[in-house]
Amino acid sequence: KSDLTNFGQNHPTVAVRQFNLGVVYLKMNRKKEGYILIEKAYQIFLSQLGANHPHTKSIKTWLS
Repeated sequence: KSDLTNFGQNHPTVAVRQFNLGVVYLKMNRKKEGYILIEKAYQIFLSQLGANHPHTKSIKTWLS
């Protein structure tokens, strides 16, 4: 929540936190919650960094 307050919901730092939490949820077998957060992170990276950025490409592999 503090990253959302400090950076806004479309900041790459927020995307990193959402991705990390999404992976934790996946490892806890909470797949729906995990994929929702990873998708949000992907959309932020896509809009802020573009489709060819390494972070965007890396997160996309988690959604395939």
